[in-house]
Amino acid sequence: MPGRWLQRFERVVLVDVDPYAERLFRFNHGRRLRQAGTELLALQVDAMRELDALLADHTQASIFFDNVLGQHLYRVRELERAERELEGIAGRLSGRDWGSVHDLFSGPVEPGRRPAAPVMSFSAVNTPQGALAEGLSGTPLHKRLLAQVGGSGEWMDHLTSNVFPVGTQTHLIAWPFLPHYAHWLQAGWVG
Repeated sequence: MPGRWLQRFERVVLVDVDPYAERLFRFNHGRRLRQAGTELLALQVDAMRELDALLADHTQASIFFDNVLGQHLYRVRELERAERELEGIAGRLSGRDWGSVHDLFSGPVEPGRRPAAPVMSFSAVNTPQGALAEGLSGTPLHKRLLAQVGGSGEWMDHLTSNVFPVGTQTHLIAWPFLPHYAHWLQAGWVG
């Protein structure tokens, strides 16, 4: 997350189940937040499980999910439940400013075909059928995205295609995670 973006807020509430998240976040952003006079509050809780309580406690807050929603299936380990909960996020956040950057798909890539850095991206818009990307005509979209990074073998669908409301503008970003493994991320903001 860019420090300048975080500095725009009077207070940042970091919510993460990981006990090391606060330390890492302060290492990366603490100095800039202090300089800007931005208060930082850290809560070690499961944001997805406690989302309704967090929303009730922070009624005016903008919400940003940073690499949370794409991991939800791994956390709950139940396909139908994860899909239902992810598709319900937009409704639960209705009337709020909120955004997310999350895994869309991930899997193996052919050597030499993966991008060197997370620079390849496409503008997209969410439709009732999922994301529709500019410059990637044809369906299904996931096959077009995999071809862009030399995707091979079996790829994981992180069940996040319908997280954003229909009409939301997003960016699809190739992320070279490992030498032979890549992710397609989706980033968007609802305001």
